[in-house]
Amino acid sequence: MPQLQIETYVTQYFWLVVFLFTIYYFMASTYMPKTSETLKLRKRLTSATGSSLTSDNDLNNSALDLVSNVLNLKQSMLKSLSYDSTFTSSNNKFFSKI
Repeated sequence: MPQLQIETYVTQYFWLVVFLFTIYYFMASTYMPKTSETLKLRKRLTSATGSSLTSDNDLNNSALDLVSNVLNLKQSMLKSLSYDSTFTSSNNKFFSKI
C-alpha cells in the first residue's frame, strides 16, 4: 500500500500543502472580499447613527421600484407565453389540415 510507505510521506505532505494553499488563495481572493463587503454594507444599513445611511424614503422607493420591475417582467413573460401558445395552436391547425 503506497499510502503507508515512508518513502512517499514527503510527496504526500508536499501535495497536501500545495492543495491547502490553493484553497486558501482561492478563498482569500474571491469569497473573503465579497463577504467583507457584505458585512460592511449590512453594518452601514443597520446602524442608526451612520451618516452614510440613506433615508427611509429612498430605501422604500428603491424597494417599490424593484417590485414594480419584477411585476413588469412577470407580465411581459406571461404575454410572451400567451403569444407562444397562440403560435403553437395555429401551427397545430395548419398541420392537421395537411
